[in-house]
Formats: sequence, structure tokens, C-alpha cells
Amino acid sequence: MIKFSIIVPCYKDLFLRECISSILSQTYTNFELILVNDGSPYNLDEIVGEFQDKRIRYYRRKHGLGAKKLVDNWNDCLKYVTGEYVINMGDDDKLLPNCLQAYIDLMAGYPKLDIYHMRTEFIDENSNVIGEQSEYPSYESIYSFVWSILSLQKRPVIGDFLYKVDTLRKNNGYYNLPYAWHSDRISAIIMAKEKGIASTQIIGFQFRNSRYEISSDTAITEDKVQCWTKIKKWYQDFLSLAPMDSESVYYYNLSRKELNRFIENSILEDIDSDLAANKWRVFKWVSRVFKLRLSVRVLWITIYNAIIKFRNKESVIDI
Repeated sequence: MIKFSIIVPCYKDLFLRECISSILSQTYTNFELILVNDGSPYNLDEIVGEFQDKRIRYYRRKHGLGAKKLVDNWNDCLKYVTGEYVINMGDDDKLLPNCLQAYIDLMAGYPKLDIYHMRTEFIDENSNVIGEQSEYPSYESIYSFVWSILSLQKRPVIGDFLYKVDTLRKNNGYYNLPYAWHSDRISAIIMAKEKGIASTQIIGFQFRNSRYEISSDTAITEDKVQCWTKIKKWYQDFLSLAPMDSESVYYYNLSRKELNRFIENSILEDIDSDLAANKWRVFKWVSRVFKLRLSVRVLWITIYNAIIKFRNKESVIDI
């Protein structure tokens, strides 16, 4: 049986060669690479055709699902998977050669989990390393994992995770939110709910920060802000029942206390990025306070940060 399936929803051509090359360079070779062309206007066929490797499976959609339905894209890619575990990564991201072997070593120490985590470094458009994730605990329970996300100690991305395919399918695939906004983290939480999550301290995944990311598109900022209401509701439902053991109760209580501030800070980050692109948009946000149910804190920090930007300074409010 194939051990790993690596799915890459493809649209952009800029970094696709690098992405494919990095996957095919794995020291552990029992994997399949599933590339799905989401109706791209670019000549992805030519790029994929440069690689003569029997592990590649290439599919095309005549009509793309688009950025807003990115999770539909992920779940559609999932139907082609035949491996035991799956990695879902962007067409501009990369695997380091040791990635799959590091997962094999991690699973030897923590068998039978539904989810594993790979430590990540961040690269720019020229593939220069610009940062790295801090180390995660070798193993943690679900409530510790949730708290670390809500306290912003962890900012994982979809390619960080290795999912057990059978369990992911039983959970109806990746959790669906517009533009996949926070879908990576909620999907991981769902997978870790029963058995927890194990992480390797080895860096094996590279996430590319670039101007071409969905998260860099300020045209969809209002949609993202609206999405935080759905995300908050999901966490409230998840945290509605208290656990029984003392360690879980500790992190459960911390998570409940942190939730509102996490949501507000996330909204402020999105709005501040929008104001950085155009400070005059502050009037748009003020006019939408009631429609978007923005808190008084979010409103006043937004106004303050806009004033600072009008003075040609950076925001100084610590959110």
C-alpha cells in the first residue's frame, strides 16, 4: 500500500517546478503525488510534463473552483488519494528532502494517531529562508493544542500536517470555510480531538510568503472578517462541554478565556492589513461596525491605527 499521498491543488505556474521537484526529491520514496489543475489559464501541462515519474498523477478541471471555494478544491483532491496518510500543500510551497522520513520516524514513537505535525520554515519569493516555527511539544492533548492556537503561540498552515486518510474522510474531509480561512487549524483540531497530536522537531516543510497568496488579497478582507463570526461559533460549540481530567480542564479554561481576544485580534490583523494598503478604508470599516458586529475595542483600535497611518507612522497599539 502507498504510505503517503501528497495533494497539490495547482493554479499558479510561478513556483510549480520548485514544488514538484522538492516532492520528488524525498529520501523516503513510497508516495504518490496528486496534482490537480484548477482550471488554470497558465500552461501547467507543460510544467508537469517535464517530470517523467510514475508516482505523479495529474488531473485537470475544465472549470476552476476558485479561491473562495479552496476547501472544496482540497476535498475534491482528496477523492484521488490512495495512500494511508495525506499531506495537502500549496503549489508554491516545498518539502525538504527529509520530510517524509521524519514523519516515518515520528510515527514510530507515536503510532496510531490520526494527525502529525511537521515543523516549518518560511521562505520568500526567491526561496530564501525568512523565519521558522518554534518547536511544538512532542505530544500534546487536544485542549493544549487548542489553547496554543488561541493564544497565538502556534500559527500552523495546512501543509504542516499529516492526516490519516480514513479518519479525515470519516470527518467529511477538511473543514469548509470561505477562502479556507482558518480551515487548516479547525481541520487539525478535529483530527486531534480523540487521540491528540504528535510533532517532530525537525524542519521538513517550507511555506512560501509571497504577494500571490490568498491571504495577501485585501479585496476579500471583508469576507475574511465576516468569516471570524463563524470561526468563533465553532470554537464556542467545541468548548461548550468541559473535559474531566485536570490537565485538560486547565487548558480548556484558558481557551475559553482567550477566545474573544483571539477573535478580536485576528479581525484587527485583517483590518490593519487592509488599512496598510489604503488608509482611507477606515471609513468603510467604521460604517460597517454594526453589520459586521465589531466590538468597541476593535472599532477604537482601528480608528487609532488609521490616525497613526495618516501621520505616516506604523501602528503602535499592541493587540
